[in-house]
Amino acid sequence: MERRGTTEEEAKAVPPFGGPIYANNKAKPTRCTAEQGIDPDGVVHFPDDARYVYMMEAGTKNPGVPPNLDLPEGTLWP
Repeated sequence: MERRGTTEEEAKAVPPFGGPIYANNKAKPTRCTAEQGIDPDGVVHFPDDARYVYMMEAGTKNPGVPPNLDLPEGTLWP
């Protein structure tokens, strides 16, 4: 930052970036709706437009980007 003439205060003032990955990282995970999740017969149901499906323990942090943030502790099935 110093080489570029940027102070630490200026760098901290830049808003976070990363689009939906950043937004999902900050969002609190929610439980599945009645139409989502695993039914009593063990069949998994999720929206047709789902791109990634994770099963995670309650309280687990949302996944981020590979290779180091895509399997947070508490991930049961990616």
